[in-house]
Amino acid sequence: MVSGALHAHTPRYSGPRTVPVFFEIAATGTNPDGSTGLSFSQAVPTSVYSPWPGWKNLGTVTDSRNGKIMPTDTTH
Repeated sequence: MVSGALHAHTPRYSGPRTVPVFFEIAATGTNPDGSTGLSFSQAVPTSVYSPWPGWKNLGTVTDSRNGKIMPTDTTH
């Protein structure tokens, strides 16, 4: 059992978008004897799969009508 575990998830954006390209997930923990019990950092993309066009990252979507990035806002 790991005690004293800490974790963080940090969104990473591409420009002025409202949806992150990925989340940086990190966790650390200490075993009861004081040794390192858990330590990792992993990028988790915000991707979905569709039969067409396949994998698409929601943080890099563009409007197919005009090629502009979307959605955009100042919420992050």
